[in-house]
Amino acid sequence: MERPLSPPESPPAPRRQQGITLIEIMVVLTIVILMTKLALPSLGAAYSNSRARGTLQRLGEDFATLRNVATRGSHSSVTLTLRGDCSWVASIDGNATAAASALAGSLSSDTLPNGLSCTGTLPLTFNFNSRGGISPSANFTFHSPTGQSWPIQVIGSGTVFVSTGAS
Repeated sequence: MERPLSPPESPPAPRRQQGITLIEIMVVLTIVILMTKLALPSLGAAYSNSRARGTLQRLGEDFATLRNVATRGSHSSVTLTLRGDCSWVASIDGNATAAASALAGSLSSDTLPNGLSCTGTLPLTFNFNSRGGISPSANFTFHSPTGQSWPIQVIGSGTVFVSTGAS
């Protein structure tokens, strides 16, 4: 008896790859590196501007704190001296102070954001009186290294205006 013919055996199916190839890893790494190179300058500028805004906020807090100290009436002299390097010193009765947490008596140019600069008539000493007034009135501007600027206006009534940063 003869056997029925069976179809010829087909070659075995190729094995399916498992995992990822070296080329796929290299492509992904290249994409990640390119995206990082594009993002880093923006992140650096955002960080720099954030530090500059923090410094300006601290200056505004110091003005408010010193104004409050002066209105208590128990001090003969309350001043804030803004230096040409954008640092400032708060003093009460002629003594530099950092007693209150918001006071920047210990702020020096090495703790300021790198590249922060000021324009205006500096150095300038602001005197706070017992009615909350500040003299002299003044305008000056802080500049970040990324080109953003914050104009500041100090008026005699004791109000300090900090404009939002402009590029």
